[in-house]
Amino acid sequence: MTQPQPWYYSLPPDAFSRYFIIESALKKIFGTKPISILDVGGQDNSLWAMIKNDNLPYDLTVLDILPANESSKNYHYIKGDALKMKFSDNSFDTVISTDVLEHIPDNSKEEFIRQCLRVAKDLVIIAAPFHSDDSHYGEQLANNFYKKLSGRDHKWLSEHFKANKPGKEFMENLLKSKKLKFAFIGGNNLENWLLTILPNLLSEKILINKKKLENLNSYFNNNLFELNDFSPRGYRSFYIISKKNNINFDFITIFKNKNDSNKILRFKEMIIKLFAGEIIHRDKTVKDLNNLVASKQKEINNLSKTLQDIYNSKTYKLSLTLRRLKNLPGI
Repeated sequence: MTQPQPWYYSLPPDAFSRYFIIESALKKIFGTKPISILDVGGQDNSLWAMIKNDNLPYDLTVLDILPANESSKNYHYIKGDALKMKFSDNSFDTVISTDVLEHIPDNSKEEFIRQCLRVAKDLVIIAAPFHSDDSHYGEQLANNFYKKLSGRDHKWLSEHFKANKPGKEFMENLLKSKKLKFAFIGGNNLENWLLTILPNLLSEKILINKKKLENLNSYFNNNLFELNDFSPRGYRSFYIISKKNNINFDFITIFKNKNDSNKILRFKEMIIKLFAGEIIHRDKTVKDLNNLVASKQKEINNLSKTLQDIYNSKTYKLSLTLRRLKNLPGI
Protein backbone atom coordinates (compact mmCIF):
# COMPACT_ATOMS: atom_id res chain seq x y z
CA MET A 1 0.00 0.00 0.00
CA THR A 2 1.35 3.42 -0.99
CA GLN A 3 2.20 5.63 1.96
CA PRO A 4 0.58 9.09 1.93
CA GLN A 5 2.97 11.91 1.23
CA PRO A 6 4.02 14.15 4.11
CA TRP A 7 1.83 17.21 4.59
CA TYR A 8 4.54 19.66 3.57
CA TYR A 9 4.30 18.61 -0.09
CA SER A 10 1.02 20.53 -0.31
CA LEU A 11 2.66 23.75 0.89
CA PRO A 12 3.00 26.65 -1.56
CA PRO A 13 6.13 25.90 -3.62
CA ASP A 14 7.69 29.16 -2.46
CA ALA A 15 7.70 27.75 1.10
CA PHE A 16 8.38 24.09 0.27
CA SER A 17 11.28 24.52 -2.14
CA ARG A 18 13.47 26.63 0.13
CA TYR A 19 13.63 23.94 2.82
CA PHE A 20 13.70 21.09 0.30
CA ILE A 21 16.86 22.55 -1.25
CA ILE A 22 18.49 23.19 2.12
CA GLU A 23 17.69 19.72 3.48
CA SER A 24 18.91 18.12 0.23
CA ALA A 25 22.22 20.01 0.57
CA LEU A 26 22.60 18.98 4.21
CA LYS A 27 22.01 15.31 3.34
CA LYS A 28 24.64 15.46 0.59
CA ILE A 29 27.21 17.14 2.84
CA PHE A 30 26.64 15.36 6.17
CA GLY A 31 24.65 12.25 5.27
CA THR A 32 23.56 10.49 8.47
CA LYS A 33 26.24 12.07 10.63
CA PRO A 34 24.67 13.65 13.77
CA ILE A 35 24.89 17.43 13.53
CA SER A 36 23.49 20.43 15.34
CA ILE A 37 21.62 23.00 13.24
CA LEU A 38 20.61 26.55 14.08
CA ASP A 39 17.82 27.91 11.88
CA VAL A 40 17.91 31.71 12.18
CA GLY A 41 14.48 33.22 11.67
CA GLY A 42 12.86 29.87 10.94
CA GLN A 43 9.60 29.88 12.87
CA ASP A 44 8.32 27.13 10.63
CA ASN A 45 7.65 23.42 11.05
CA SER A 46 8.76 22.39 7.55
CA LEU A 47 12.47 21.74 8.05
CA TRP A 48 11.87 19.79 11.25
CA ALA A 49 9.19 17.71 9.49
CA MET A 50 11.54 16.91 6.59
CA ILE A 51 14.35 15.92 8.93
CA LYS A 52 12.03 13.70 10.95
CA ASN A 53 10.48 12.11 7.87
CA ASP A 54 13.96 11.18 6.55
CA ASN A 55 15.05 9.86 9.99
CA LEU A 56 18.09 12.12 10.04
CA PRO A 57 19.98 12.49 13.34
CA TYR A 58 20.01 16.27 13.12
CA ASP A 59 19.39 18.33 16.26
CA LEU A 60 17.44 21.46 15.34
CA THR A 61 17.37 24.76 17.21
CA VAL A 62 15.35 27.72 15.93
CA LEU A 63 16.09 31.33 16.80
CA ASP A 64 13.34 33.78 15.89
CA ILE A 65 12.26 37.23 16.99
CA LEU A 66 8.64 36.02 17.04
CA PRO A 67 7.11 34.22 20.05
CA ALA A 68 6.90 30.44 20.02
CA ASN A 69 3.86 28.84 18.40
CA GLU A 70 2.27 25.38 18.53
CA SER A 71 4.85 23.79 16.20
CA SER A 72 7.76 25.17 18.25
CA LYS A 73 7.38 22.37 20.80
CA ASN A 74 8.86 19.95 18.24
CA TYR A 75 12.38 21.41 18.49
CA HIS A 76 14.50 23.76 20.59
CA TYR A 77 13.02 27.23 20.21
CA ILE A 78 14.63 30.46 21.36
CA LYS A 79 12.99 33.86 21.05
CA GLY A 80 15.76 36.31 20.30
CA ASP A 81 17.34 38.86 17.99
CA ALA A 82 19.56 37.47 15.23
CA LEU A 83 21.67 40.63 15.35
CA LYS A 84 22.48 39.96 19.02
CA MET A 85 22.91 36.20 19.24
CA LYS A 86 23.88 35.05 22.71
CA PHE A 87 25.57 31.87 21.48
CA SER A 88 29.31 31.45 21.79
CA ASP A 89 31.50 31.07 18.68
CA ASN A 90 31.16 27.78 16.79
CA SER A 91 28.12 26.72 18.85
CA PHE A 92 26.46 24.81 15.99
CA ASP A 93 27.81 22.56 13.25
CA THR A 94 25.56 24.32 10.75
CA VAL A 95 23.70 27.63 10.67
CA ILE A 96 20.98 28.18 8.10
CA SER A 97 18.76 31.11 7.33
CA THR A 98 16.15 31.37 4.61
CA ASP A 99 14.19 34.44 3.59
CA VAL A 100 15.33 36.59 6.49
CA LEU A 101 18.14 38.70 5.03
CA GLU A 102 15.76 40.65 2.77
CA HIS A 103 13.83 41.76 5.87
CA ILE A 104 16.96 43.11 7.59
CA PRO A 105 17.69 46.83 6.98
CA ASP A 106 20.66 47.53 4.71
CA ASN A 107 22.78 48.92 7.55
CA SER A 108 22.39 45.66 9.51
CA LYS A 109 22.70 43.06 6.76
CA GLU A 110 26.47 42.63 7.20
CA GLU A 111 26.09 42.16 10.97
CA PHE A 112 23.38 39.54 10.40
CA ILE A 113 25.71 37.54 8.12
CA ARG A 114 28.63 38.03 10.52
CA GLN A 115 26.58 36.62 13.40
CA CYS A 116 25.55 33.57 11.35
CA LEU A 117 29.19 32.94 10.43
CA ARG A 118 30.38 33.44 14.00
CA VAL A 119 28.18 30.81 15.66
CA ALA A 120 28.68 28.19 12.90
CA LYS A 121 31.50 25.64 13.15
CA ASP A 122 31.42 24.04 9.69
CA LEU A 123 28.73 25.35 7.38
CA VAL A 124 26.42 28.31 6.77
CA ILE A 125 23.55 28.36 4.27
CA ILE A 126 21.91 31.71 3.59
CA ALA A 127 18.98 31.78 1.17
CA ALA A 128 16.99 34.81 0.11
CA PRO A 129 15.47 36.53 -2.90
CA PHE A 130 18.46 38.59 -4.03
CA HIS A 131 17.98 41.79 -5.96
CA SER A 132 17.75 41.87 -9.74
CA ASP A 133 15.53 43.81 -12.11
CA ASP A 134 13.67 40.57 -12.81
CA SER A 135 13.07 39.63 -9.16
CA HIS A 136 11.97 43.17 -8.31
CA TYR A 137 9.55 43.26 -11.24
CA GLY A 138 8.18 39.82 -10.29
CA GLU A 139 7.54 40.95 -6.73
CA GLN A 140 5.81 44.09 -7.97
CA LEU A 141 3.50 41.99 -10.15
CA ALA A 142 2.67 39.70 -7.23
CA ASN A 143 2.12 42.61 -4.85
CA ASN A 144 -0.11 44.48 -7.32
CA PHE A 145 -2.16 41.30 -7.80
CA TYR A 146 -2.61 40.98 -4.03
CA LYS A 147 -3.37 44.69 -3.66
CA LYS A 148 -6.21 44.49 -6.17
CA LEU A 149 -7.69 41.64 -4.10
CA SER A 150 -7.27 43.18 -0.66
CA GLY A 151 -6.79 46.91 -1.11
CA ARG A 152 -3.38 46.86 0.60
CA ASP A 153 0.20 45.75 0.04
CA HIS A 154 1.22 42.21 0.95
CA LYS A 155 3.01 42.18 4.32
CA TRP A 156 6.24 40.39 3.46
CA LEU A 157 6.52 41.77 -0.06
CA SER A 158 6.17 45.32 1.23
CA GLU A 159 8.91 44.55 3.78
CA HIS A 160 11.17 43.50 0.89
CA PHE A 161 10.58 46.87 -0.78
CA LYS A 162 11.24 48.73 2.47
CA ALA A 163 14.35 46.87 3.69
CA ASN A 164 15.67 46.08 0.18
CA LYS A 165 16.64 42.67 -1.12
CA PRO A 166 20.36 41.98 -0.68
CA GLY A 167 22.66 42.28 -3.65
CA LYS A 168 24.71 39.32 -4.89
CA GLU A 169 27.78 41.53 -5.34
CA PHE A 170 27.51 42.67 -1.71
CA MET A 171 27.18 39.06 -0.50
CA GLU A 172 30.03 37.65 -2.58
CA ASN A 173 32.44 40.52 -1.87
CA LEU A 174 31.82 40.06 1.87
CA LEU A 175 32.52 36.31 1.70
CA LYS A 176 35.63 36.84 -0.44
CA SER A 177 36.94 39.44 2.02
CA LYS A 178 36.73 36.78 4.73
CA LYS A 179 38.47 34.27 2.42
CA LEU A 180 35.57 31.84 2.70
CA LYS A 181 34.87 29.12 0.16
CA PHE A 182 31.27 29.18 -1.09
CA ALA A 183 28.98 27.77 -3.74
CA PHE A 184 25.83 29.20 -5.24
CA ILE A 185 22.52 27.53 -6.13
CA GLY A 186 19.87 29.43 -8.06
CA GLY A 187 16.34 28.17 -7.46
CA ASN A 188 12.72 29.12 -8.03
CA ASN A 189 12.68 30.09 -11.68
CA LEU A 190 10.86 33.43 -11.74
CA GLU A 191 8.14 32.32 -14.19
CA ASN A 192 7.41 29.27 -12.03
CA TRP A 193 7.46 31.41 -8.90
CA LEU A 194 4.80 33.73 -10.31
CA LEU A 195 2.66 30.87 -11.64
CA THR A 196 2.58 29.26 -8.19
CA ILE A 197 2.58 32.29 -5.89
CA LEU A 198 -0.44 33.99 -7.53
CA PRO A 199 -3.02 31.25 -6.82
CA ASN A 200 -1.66 30.91 -3.28
CA LEU A 201 -1.95 34.67 -2.74
CA LEU A 202 -5.48 34.44 -4.14
CA SER A 203 -6.35 31.84 -1.51
CA GLU A 204 -5.38 34.27 1.27
CA LYS A 205 -8.27 36.56 0.36
CA ILE A 206 -10.79 34.46 -1.57
CA LEU A 207 -12.16 31.07 -0.62
CA ILE A 208 -11.07 28.89 -3.53
CA ASN A 209 -11.10 25.12 -4.04
CA LYS A 210 -8.59 24.03 -1.38
CA LYS A 211 -8.15 20.52 -2.76
CA LYS A 212 -7.34 21.76 -6.27
CA LEU A 213 -4.82 24.24 -4.90
CA GLU A 214 -3.14 21.59 -2.73
CA ASN A 215 -3.00 19.23 -5.73
CA LEU A 216 -1.37 21.97 -7.80
CA ASN A 217 1.20 22.67 -5.06
CA SER A 218 1.90 18.98 -4.53
CA TYR A 219 2.33 18.33 -8.26
CA PHE A 220 4.81 21.17 -8.56
CA ASN A 221 6.75 20.21 -5.42
CA ASN A 222 7.06 16.61 -6.60
CA ASN A 223 8.42 17.75 -9.97
CA LEU A 224 10.75 20.66 -9.24
CA PHE A 225 13.47 19.27 -11.52
CA GLU A 226 11.16 18.23 -14.36
CA LEU A 227 9.50 21.66 -14.31
CA ASN A 228 12.88 23.38 -14.74
CA ASP A 229 12.74 25.23 -11.44
CA PHE A 230 16.54 25.58 -11.47
CA SER A 231 16.58 27.53 -14.73
CA PRO A 232 18.31 30.93 -14.93
CA ARG A 233 16.44 34.00 -13.72
CA GLY A 234 15.77 32.33 -10.38
CA TYR A 235 13.83 34.18 -7.74
CA ARG A 236 15.74 32.79 -4.74
CA SER A 237 19.50 32.29 -4.31
CA PHE A 238 21.24 29.89 -1.92
CA TYR A 239 24.77 30.59 -0.70
CA ILE A 240 26.47 27.47 0.72
CA ILE A 241 29.46 28.69 2.78
CA SER A 242 32.23 26.51 4.20
CA LYS A 243 33.76 27.88 7.40
CA LYS A 244 36.86 25.66 7.21
CA ASN A 245 37.05 25.54 3.41
CA ASN A 246 36.92 21.75 3.66
CA ILE A 247 33.51 21.02 2.13
CA ASN A 248 33.26 19.51 -1.34
CA PHE A 249 30.68 21.41 -3.36
CA ASP A 250 30.39 18.86 -6.18
CA PHE A 251 26.94 17.94 -4.84
CA ILE A 252 25.40 21.11 -6.28
CA THR A 253 25.25 19.36 -9.67
CA ILE A 254 22.16 17.52 -8.38
CA PHE A 255 20.23 20.78 -8.69
CA LYS A 256 19.79 20.66 -12.43
CA ASN A 257 16.73 20.54 -14.67
CA LYS A 258 15.31 17.42 -16.30
CA ASN A 259 12.98 19.30 -18.67
CA ASP A 260 9.92 17.07 -18.99
CA SER A 261 7.70 18.83 -21.55
CA ASN A 262 4.70 16.64 -20.71
CA LYS A 263 4.88 17.58 -17.04
CA ILE A 264 5.31 21.25 -17.92
CA LEU A 265 2.14 21.12 -20.04
CA ARG A 266 0.31 19.22 -17.29
CA PHE A 267 1.32 21.83 -14.71
CA LYS A 268 0.13 24.73 -16.88
CA GLU A 269 -3.10 22.88 -17.59
CA MET A 270 -3.68 22.56 -13.84
CA ILE A 271 -3.10 26.32 -13.43
CA ILE A 272 -5.62 27.11 -16.18
CA LYS A 273 -8.20 24.72 -14.78
CA LEU A 274 -7.80 26.11 -11.27
CA PHE A 275 -8.36 29.71 -12.36
CA ALA A 276 -11.02 28.83 -14.95
CA GLY A 277 -12.85 26.66 -12.42
CA GLU A 278 -12.87 29.50 -9.91
CA ILE A 279 -14.18 31.95 -12.53
CA ILE A 280 -16.99 29.54 -13.53
CA HIS A 281 -17.79 28.82 -9.89
CA ARG A 282 -17.89 32.50 -8.99
CA ASP A 283 -19.91 33.34 -12.09
CA LYS A 284 -22.49 30.74 -11.05
CA THR A 285 -22.40 32.09 -7.48
CA VAL A 286 -23.02 35.62 -8.75
CA LYS A 287 -25.92 34.41 -10.90
CA ASP A 288 -27.39 32.52 -7.95
CA LEU A 289 -27.08 35.65 -5.80
CA ASN A 290 -28.64 37.79 -8.49
CA ASN A 291 -31.55 35.34 -8.74
CA LEU A 292 -31.90 35.38 -4.96
CA VAL A 293 -31.88 39.19 -4.90
CA ALA A 294 -34.47 39.30 -7.70
CA SER A 295 -36.65 36.81 -5.80
CA LYS A 296 -36.41 38.82 -2.57
CA GLN A 297 -37.10 42.03 -4.46
CA LYS A 298 -40.24 40.46 -5.88
CA GLU A 299 -41.31 39.49 -2.35
CA ILE A 300 -40.65 43.03 -1.15
CA ASN A 301 -42.66 44.48 -4.04
CA ASN A 302 -45.56 42.14 -3.29
CA LEU A 303 -45.46 43.02 0.40
CA SER A 304 -45.30 46.71 -0.42
CA LYS A 305 -48.32 46.38 -2.69
CA THR A 306 -50.21 44.49 0.04
CA LEU A 307 -49.40 47.20 2.57
CA GLN A 308 -50.49 49.88 0.11
CA ASP A 309 -53.79 48.06 -0.51
CA ILE A 310 -54.37 47.86 3.25
CA TYR A 311 -53.60 51.56 3.61
CA ASN A 312 -56.05 52.44 0.86
CA SER A 313 -58.83 50.17 2.15
CA LYS A 314 -62.03 51.60 3.75
CA THR A 315 -61.59 49.34 6.80
CA TYR A 316 -58.13 50.78 7.50
CA LYS A 317 -59.37 54.38 7.08
CA LEU A 318 -62.35 53.73 9.37
CA SER A 319 -60.14 52.24 12.11
CA LEU A 320 -57.81 55.21 11.81
CA THR A 321 -60.75 57.63 12.21
CA LEU A 322 -62.02 55.77 15.31
CA ARG A 323 -58.56 55.90 16.93
CA ARG A 324 -58.39 59.63 16.36
CA LEU A 325 -61.90 60.15 17.85
CA LYS A 326 -60.91 58.14 20.95
CA ASN A 327 -58.17 60.65 21.60
CA LEU A 328 -60.53 63.65 21.56
CA PRO A 329 -61.28 65.24 25.03
CA GLY A 330 -64.46 64.00 26.64
CA ILE A 331 -64.71 60.81 24.57
